[in-house]
Amino acid sequence: MKRSAIALIALVSLQATVAVADGIANIKLPPVPTAEKRNKPVEAQPLPGLGVMPGNKEDSRTQVVRVGTDRNEVVYVSSLLPNRISTPFSEPRSIDQQGDDVQIEPMGQSLYVTMKPTGKPVAAYITGSNPNDPVISLTLVPKEMPPQTIVLQLDKAQAQTGGNSEADHAPDNNVYTDHIRYCLREVALGKTPEGFSEGVLPSAAANIGNVIAYPKVRYSGPAYDIYRYTILGTTPNDVDLDEGTFYSEGVRAVSFFPTATIRNGKTTEVFIVSDKSATGD
Repeated sequence: MKRSAIALIALVSLQATVAVADGIANIKLPPVPTAEKRNKPVEAQPLPGLGVMPGNKEDSRTQVVRVGTDRNEVVYVSSLLPNRISTPFSEPRSIDQQGDDVQIEPMGQSLYVTMKPTGKPVAAYITGSNPNDPVISLTLVPKEMPPQTIVLQLDKAQAQTGGNSEADHAPDNNVYTDHIRYCLREVALGKTPEGFSEGVLPSAAANIGNVIAYPKVRYSGPAYDIYRYTILGTTPNDVDLDEGTFYSEGVRAVSFFPTATIRNGKTTEVFIVSDKSATGD
């Protein structure tokens, strides 16, 4: 396997190894893994390093919506059950909502939206707790469909004012590796990096050699996304995980935490930084 221009970043505080690639050539990709359903039908979507996970392709798939202060976005929501809107704000709030047609409840970094049985579209304005946070304009259109998960993704120029106030601030410089290191450190600590929104992934499993990968969380940012998978060992012998196993077109970096060596019954986490093009967004 040949890789060009691969820079290794050491996450000292986390004792994790990160491999960042500006370009990768002549990589033999692993075959698309076989995914197994666990509890219920899963969303069909491609995942970096794993391939396409099967399931319901349309109604139950997470909606990732690019938003900004210069436009209104129309999104379809369930008229029957509560919907979840994941925002890039640590303390989101909605303003100027039509109380008779919708109920919006904040919880953490998300808003839970329940449409009233009027069948009317609703204008929702979403912002954060800081005075200078951008205001996102949405039109919520009720439809008879399963409950929706909607991930709001701020335009890159506006993302700096959003984010999680509990997390460390992103570096002020524009050094690419510094920003990658910051983002990986935050997600490894269970935090959401500034300007990112947290979204769910299919509840499925993928066999990769001597390990099984379980998709967990997608952190959606303005320029790239971060995926977190749990890796379970299935062999009595130690298995040294290799970053190259998870490289595919569009992948920028791969990091394991807390260890890159596992055996039967033991787990670790892998974090994959990927361009939007890797999943068709």
